[in-house]
Amino acid sequence: MRNGIIATILLACLSFAGCDSSLTPEQIQAWSGQIAGISEKIDGYQDATTTAVDKLADAGLLDEATKAQVYKISGEIDRVQPALASISTAIAAAEITSEKDIQQWIELARAANQGSAPVNPYAPYIDLGLGGLASVAAYFAARKAKDAKTAEAKYAAHKAGVERANLDLPTETAKVIYDAIGDARAKLGVK
Repeated sequence: MRNGIIATILLACLSFAGCDSSLTPEQIQAWSGQIAGISEKIDGYQDATTTAVDKLADAGLLDEATKAQVYKISGEIDRVQPALASISTAIAAAEITSEKDIQQWIELARAANQGSAPVNPYAPYIDLGLGGLASVAAYFAARKAKDAKTAEAKYAAHKAGVERANLDLPTETAKVIYDAIGDARAKLGVK
């Protein structure tokens, strides 16, 4: 049950990460910092509920089975709260070092996974998966940056060739212009 709750929370975080472009890892961290206050409120509600159940049972308005169910639910909440506190503390304390959005979400998910490690037997495997995902994301980010740099160099070469053709050969045909573009590209080392 406990692992299922943790897995569900982790999957929800991963599946909704980035869905709302206005939602940022910093907001998630801020919300995680509020878990302690929410947990205290839940404790207050639990106390009020168990007190009310005890009074209703003493008055004969509740049977023992219902009272046992309420106590069981309260016990499950008490059992899950430390795990949730550990996860939220890890998320709130996570240092986001990347400037890329997907990398930030992966770092946040890794922090949540590390926070769940004491109660999640799959944490090491999830960490390996997130590490692999981070590597793939870094590879694609580097490839995208390289492609952007190449495109920028091609644009600069094209621009230089057109400017040279316009200055040096204003009356020549289109073939001369494209030859000038090719020469400028070769000079700049762009294919």
